[in-house]
Amino acid sequence: MDRLRIDLNISAESLRLWYEGRVTTVVASDIMGKTVHFPVRILRSFISHDGVQGQFELDVSRTGQLLDIRKISTQVRQGACDARLTSV
Repeated sequence: MDRLRIDLNISAESLRLWYEGRVTTVVASDIMGKTVHFPVRILRSFISHDGVQGQFELDVSRTGQLLDIRKISTQVRQGACDARLTSV
């Protein structure tokens, strides 16, 4: 199992595209610079009126399957790259 730590700062406006069915995937970088792709829907329980912000840990199997996601901080690291939403 791998544990990835990512910072997310996704605006409510960006998430509206997901609700409209125009995007399906989050693309973010973990703290080591590895690009991570996962479905927006797994963030559903973390969505607020402002969107999704904070540091998250993702547990991923060796085959790439998401096992768990946890919010570990409401703060985003200074200098962290914003995540993108995409339809791919």
